[in-house]
Order: sequence, then structure tokens, then C-alpha cells
Amino acid sequence: MSDQQVFISYPHVERAAVDMLVGRIEASGVSVWYSGRMGTGDFANQIHERIHSCTGMVVILTEEGTKPKSREWIQTEMQILADAGMKDRMLPCIIGDFVMPVHYLSAIINSHQVSSPDIGSLCNNPDFLARLDAFRAPGARVVRQTASAPDAETPETWLDSGPDVASLALALASAMLEYCSTDAVFAAADQIEVLIDAQLRPLSRKEQKAQPRALGRQGRGARLKAVHAARVVLRNGTFDLAFEGVRFANPNWRTELLWQVWSDREDIREILIDWCQQVLGASPPAAERQRLMLALGLIAQQGFASVHDGLLLSWLQSPLRDARLFAVSDVMGHAIAEKGNALAIERILLRMAKAEGRSQGARDQRRAALAIALGPTGLRRPEIGIKVLRAIGREAFLDHKMMRTALTSPLFFGSKTSAEVAAGLKLDDSEKDAEKDTDESEAEQEPDGADTAGGKQEPAERDISVQTLTAAGFLAALADWAQEYGTDKQGEFDRQLPLHALMTAFERMPLLTRPDSTQLTLQDLVNTVAQRDPVTIQRILQGFVAAAAARPVLDVSYIAPRQMQNVFRMFAAERAAEKKARNGKSKEAYPEPDPYLSFAGWVRRALDDAGSPKAGWIISGSERFLSQADKDAIIAGGGLVALPSEGRS
Repeated sequence: MSDQQVFISYPHVERAAVDMLVGRIEASGVSVWYSGRMGTGDFANQIHERIHSCTGMVVILTEEGTKPKSREWIQTEMQILADAGMKDRMLPCIIGDFVMPVHYLSAIINSHQVSSPDIGSLCNNPDFLARLDAFRAPGARVVRQTASAPDAETPETWLDSGPDVASLALALASAMLEYCSTDAVFAAADQIEVLIDAQLRPLSRKEQKAQPRALGRQGRGARLKAVHAARVVLRNGTFDLAFEGVRFANPNWRTELLWQVWSDREDIREILIDWCQQVLGASPPAAERQRLMLALGLIAQQGFASVHDGLLLSWLQSPLRDARLFAVSDVMGHAIAEKGNALAIERILLRMAKAEGRSQGARDQRRAALAIALGPTGLRRPEIGIKVLRAIGREAFLDHKMMRTALTSPLFFGSKTSAEVAAGLKLDDSEKDAEKDTDESEAEQEPDGADTAGGKQEPAERDISVQTLTAAGFLAALADWAQEYGTDKQGEFDRQLPLHALMTAFERMPLLTRPDSTQLTLQDLVNTVAQRDPVTIQRILQGFVAAAAARPVLDVSYIAPRQMQNVFRMFAAERAAEKKARNGKSKEAYPEPDPYLSFAGWVRRALDDAGSPKAGWIISGSERFLSQADKDAIIAGGGLVALPSEGRS
């Protein structure tokens, strides 16, 4: 393996352009490795090894890279780099004008970024070449410098120059809502301008009654240019549409502006806090809320304590409702990407989870801790989700709202959950909300195209993360937890919570992965996780062994083996319905290898190996949905897919 190589992460559809880029980079004396040089053997292992040994990673972000297949690989590669403590060696390159997905922005915030109209032009970009040159030495890092050339204006000098109120308001709105529609940004600028005016001087009665100034299209471009932003046509590859939005000409300007304001401009920071409170109180469109929380998350990565004390704490101490819970969950989810924040966030959530008493306030605190820990925060640190679940204990599945909070969280649903569900459950105390069916969150969500006061709003993104391995790892952690206890009465009693959580997660897991899948599926486990991380599958299988061995406890109606049997009955019924539908109108073939037969066979074999008398239960509750060939495949131990081996890496 050649040392001192730069790793290039890119969408596969851009292979031709990347081939040419690699040639030009290597002509300059920098060694490169990318998937075009993949050898034989385990693909995932080669990627993992090359990233760990690279001197830096160039990430090519294009509109095509927002498509599901490309997006999952690019995110995985960026996550490997971050988990290895090498995030400062990442150089994101934004190619063209498109809607930057929230999950990409979350991964690259606080990284120095380069923008270019196309991939081929990167080698003509002095900023790109300078940072690429830094990768020549092992241990190199992409040092964040100013957002501009040395002789150009920086966010700090721009703020020091004393911009007028309207320009300051527009700059802040553009930074907080970058990639939102132009109308939404200018509407926010009007709101911030009113807040700035109110702080600078009391408004007269006439001014208070006056309507905000209406701005036509003319002049907007010039106003945005004055604050280093631009009005561009942004393409949304997910929904195949385009709209006029706002983004900064230099991708690093926004980061530095927000941090300058938050860390050094207390008066402006207070205005931003007031505006965030005002926006959340008005229930903004999902796309605006996502961008707003990402901006706060960007700030929180560098200064979590100040964001928590200045904003999040007030939300957590007030009666919790949807908007505030979503906001806290999103901001913590972004902030926890910085390892230094993980311990502080864990302490906050555990303190909330251990709130004593049966008052409404104490219950809300525990539910909020669960929603946050199993939401975006848990997607980055699943061990925190387990710790909070342990701290809350049996109440998590005995309390109706608490159980609903857990069951519609991303870690139970899988890491591809929609952003609305990802933030947790509704904490509205109305009777109507309490009676809503928990399956509502599984319904297909249409793109949010509702008209707003600021004009047509672009749709919110459907997913916040596509980290299948993380979600599967959480299920494996539940299985590990279930095996910690002894076989005495107390051990059997304590074991019921993790077993109930694990089996319930499988009951709610879809069988097949769709093109727009928003949940972890059984097909993901069989086709993806089993290939990339077979040890995780082995841990999950041992959870089923523990469920089969669990004994009933007096005064408790829950029986784990029965729920395990129901898991396979539900999968078998879904499979039968799917096959019937495909044999009818649908021309799409049922996937092979069959994920149900494979997983059922693996579990049965694991039960046989453990000497469990309940191995036959895998089939016995589902016989009416299975042919004799299906039963034979399960008994054979997995049909067409071999049981994953613990020895594989």
C-alpha cells in the first residue's frame, strides 16, 4: 500500500470527470487513491483501510451525489474519517448550484470548503490547490483560514465596518437560512430588522403599525451581493425540481460570520436568540426549520455551552412542545458530531432521564430525554440512547407516550427516518394526540410544497442520515443488554425491557427496502449489514436466543418468546402479501436472496446451536404463509444466504 495518498470520495456517476481530475492532481505530484483503483477482495475493507491511511480526503459533492446510492457511500466514507479523529483532513468540494442536503451540511460544517462550477475546474482553483498541497505530508490537516483572500473583506472586518441595519439583517437571515428560497430569506431579514430596530431605539406607534417594507425582485441581487451572498437557481435532485434560493458565494463565509456574531457580538447574538424563539413559536415550514437548526448546530459544534446556556436551556425548562423538542434534538444532533461535546450532552440527557417524580413536568423531561437520545443524537452516538433507555427503565414501555416516543425514534425505526420523526415524538398533552396510532409516522410523506407568506417553499428533505450500520448497531446493543442479567427472578425481570425493545423494533421493521426507504429494513440487515459487519448480525441473533430462553415473570404479562414468534409471523405475512402483489399487477420481481428466509434461517440455526427447544417457533406461528419449500429453506439455516461468520472483519 502506497503511503501519503489523498483519498477521493465521489458519486460513482461522476467517474469520468473524477478520472480526469485524478490525472491532473497526480501530475502535480500528489498521490491519489479512489475507487477506480479498487483491487480484488472485500470492497468495504479496502475503503476503510485507505481512509485510515490517507493524508487527506477530498469529498466531491454534486447534485448527483444527493441520490440515495451515492449519498450512502459518501456519507459512510466521511463518517469513517470523522470516527478516526481525522475530520480536520477533510476537504469538501461543492460542485455547482444545488440544494445541499442537511445530512451533508451537518457532516461538513466547520470544515474548510471549496466551491467550483464543475469538477474539471477544481485544479484551476487556488484555494483547492493550496489545501491539496497541504496533504503532501502525513498528518496534514486542512487549516481553516479566513473566508476571503488576505486583501479581501472578512466577516470580522465586514461587521467592524458598521453595516446598515438592513444589510446586517439580510446577512444574518442568509446565514441562518442558507439554501432556503429567496422569499423566505428576505421575509426573515424583515423580521430580524424589526428586532434590531427595536433594540436600537423604541419604535413610534406609527412605526409599530406599519407593514414591513415589501421588496420586489429588483434590487435583491445587489443587496445580497453587498453581504457576500447570491441569488441562484438551486436544483433539488431528490424531488427533481428547481427554485430560486440564497447561498453565499464563498461557502466558508457563512460559518465565520455566524461564529463571529455568536462569540464576539453579544448584542447581535441576543437578537438572533429572540428571532429563533419567534420563528419556532410560529411553526415554520419544515425546510426552514431544518436549516435554522443546522445553523445553530454549526455554532454549537464550536461552542455548545454558549448555545445550551443561551437558548437550549430555556427550551428544556419550559413546557415542552413539538417545535422546541425538534429544535433541541436537531441542535444536539449536530453538536454531538464534535467529540468534545458528547460528554456534556450525555450528562444533560441523563440528568433529564433521571428527573424524579410523577408530575407532568418530570414525565415530560424523561420523555424529552428519550426522544433526543434516540433521535439525531443517537444516530451519531447510539451508546447514549442505550444509557438513557437504561436510566428511564421500564417506564419507557409502560407509559403510553413514552413508548410512542421510543417506537417512532430513528434508532428504532432505522437511520433513514424522516427529519420530522427523527426529532422525536409529539409531547402535546391533548387527548387527541394521545390516541393517535403509532403507525402514523410510517405513512408516506409528500414533499412540503405549501405556499408560505414568503412565497413557495422548497420541500423539506426526507432523511437526515443514511447510516444503516448505526441503526443495526443499536439493535445489537439492545441484544447485548438483554444478556447481561442472570437467570434468577430479578434477572429475568430486568431482562424484559431490552428484549421488549428489541422485539418491538423488529415488529415495526419493514421487510423490503424501497427506492425511497425511510426506515431500516430486514433486507438492509441481510444484504448490507451482514456483508459489512457480520459481527453485528451475530450479536442480534444472540438477542433472539435470549428472547427464546426468557421465562415469564409473575405479575408481568409480557412473554418474550411469544413476541419473538410474532416478529416472524408479521414478516411472513408481509412477504406473502408482497409476493401476491408482485404476481398480480406489479412486474417487479421479488428480491433474491429472500431476506425473510435468510434471517429466519439464521435465527433458527442460532437457536439450534444454543439447544433451544423453541427453534420450531420460528415456523410454527407462520405456517399458513409458508410453502413446504420455504420451511425447508428455513430449517436448512437461511436458504440462499449463508449465516454470517464471527470471524469475518
